[in-house]
Amino acid sequence: MVAIAPDDAHLVVLLGNALISSRPKWDEAKALLARAVELAPHDASVHFMQAAGLEAMSLVHYGDAYAAVLQAVALAPNDRDALLLRATIEYRRLKPFDDAAREERVKMTRLRQTIAR
Repeated sequence: MVAIAPDDAHLVVLLGNALISSRPKWDEAKALLARAVELAPHDASVHFMQAAGLEAMSLVHYGDAYAAVLQAVALAPNDRDALLLRATIEYRRLKPFDDAAREERVKMTRLRQTIAR
């Protein structure tokens, strides 16, 4: 697929996300997601798809996912999906037994509810 259109950022990011379901191919998937961003650095949807894919991989890639979703939000500050994904990633990064984290989780839940309206 990528050989047919190696410079199509949307195809590259879609292939990268497709490979995420195959755990042994995570390195290849992550490389494809990064390549898609190189091809379309100003395309919020590519950053969003990169963030969604990285977030789906595991806790290991949350930092990368968070950086990607922040870029998507910077490029499209009113994009509801990007804002929801940012809130989801922030929520999941919090420690479950920390009082400050619990308070932060409540704030994030309210933010997600506000955005979803």
